[in-house]
Amino acid sequence: MLLLLTWVVVIITAVVLYLRQTYSYLRRDGINHLPTVPFFGNLFWVMFQKEHFVDLIAKVTNAFPDDKIVGNYDMMTPILIIRDLEMLKRVTVKDFEHFIDRRSFTSELDPMFGRGLLLLHGDEWKAMRSTMSPAFTSSKIRLMVPFMEEVCLDMIKVLKQRIKDSGTSYYDMECKEVMTRYANDVIASCAFGLKVESLTADSEFYVNSKAITKFTFWRFMKVMFYRLFPSVAGMMQLSLVPKETTDYFTNVVLGTMKNREQNKIVRNDMINILMEVKKGQLTHEKEGKDADAGFATVEESHIGKKPHNYEWTDTDLVAQAALFLFAGFDTISTAMSFILYELALNQDVQERLVREIREYDAKNNGKLDYNSIQNMTYLDMVVSGKMVFLIRVHSFT
Repeated sequence: MLLLLTWVVVIITAVVLYLRQTYSYLRRDGINHLPTVPFFGNLFWVMFQKEHFVDLIAKVTNAFPDDKIVGNYDMMTPILIIRDLEMLKRVTVKDFEHFIDRRSFTSELDPMFGRGLLLLHGDEWKAMRSTMSPAFTSSKIRLMVPFMEEVCLDMIKVLKQRIKDSGTSYYDMECKEVMTRYANDVIASCAFGLKVESLTADSEFYVNSKAITKFTFWRFMKVMFYRLFPSVAGMMQLSLVPKETTDYFTNVVLGTMKNREQNKIVRNDMINILMEVKKGQLTHEKEGKDADAGFATVEESHIGKKPHNYEWTDTDLVAQAALFLFAGFDTISTAMSFILYELALNQDVQERLVREIREYDAKNNGKLDYNSIQNMTYLDMVVSGKMVFLIRVHSFT
């Protein structure tokens, strides 16, 4: 009995000392942070869905307004939140090569996430970035605008029909729901080469998209378990995405690629880019080839142009297509919903924006192309202005 009691005391003491050592890491370096909960860090209320992560970050940064760097504990992992603009520039631009890796929250058992560009590390990340960077340039996005316009026109038809069916001159709708379905259809068309029409019914693509992007309580718990015990999670073959969902998107991507190869179909979308990647035919643009890169496009850096010898598997290619869905499904719909909300509140802004759109619509005989959108300065001001408030918070471990 005495031996058992001794072991209990030793174990409790060891755990207490370990937690004290863990949660004093930031303080030892002079970094302020909010009080922590053992094992949960600062995520206790976030984990139980009583507080949003963005609200937590806002609370942390507002608690120490004079600090250039503040701290946060993601479970038992110390996080640095940079508040100083000059330091942010160094991390994200000047010294970017030293901060290229993100923490993994899944493994090779979950290729839909684990093999995506965002979670690859080191040379493998550099190689994939080099491979995929041409996909995000203005010349590629320009070719996808007609697909986006097609989905937009379909949405307008659906909304007009709903107004007609309502028997009034208006139709009440939940903007977030409509924008989510619109974003889903745009991604389906531009990234997967599919026409799914989710605005009129729950298509199979939409249902599986929701299965990937919806972070339920249990999925969040799986992420936390993987962060705390990655080796155990690997042995348990813990996966965030249901197997049937992974199989669905794998079959969509590989099936579409096979069909296009057999029938010599060329469509300027993400599937076509992945086919070029697989054949090693995706090339980088020459310097200064496209001067109007503009909003939501990238200019290829020297990191992105370094040669590599990697050969990408079908799983890697499927993961990049899924990344478009995971990264864009909720972010696009949320941004558009907030922009619509602000336009509804600010009638003068809405009217000025409508005038600009109609002006370019008239100039192009009812056809809004890439160049027209690029030239809409007030549209860019509206979108960019709202994105300042919606910008994602990035943390560095």
